Amino acid sequence: MSAADAVVVNSNFTKSVYDDTFSFLKDVKPPGTIYPCVDLTEPEFNQEVKTLHKNIMGDDKFVLSVNRFEVKKNVELAIESYAKFAMGT
Repeated sequence: MSAADAVVVNSNFTKSVYDDTFSFLKDVKPPGTIYPCVDLTEPEFNQEVKTLHKNIMGDDKFVLSVNRFEVKKNVELAIESYAKFAMGT
């Protein structure tokens, strides 16, 4: 890490883990935080893309969840929540 030009993390929580793990670099090379990691603005699509999407998805809506499968991420809660959403409850 000390040879890196820059270090970035994806949340303040991850920054705190970095600070704890690499405490000897805390004042020398503090990481930048990029949050949110994805652009949350709705993109503009041309008609070709809109038509392609409609042909594939129809009018269906979907939920996308991107994460690691590990106990602390509680993926089961996301699945249960989606099931309730899909059933309209």
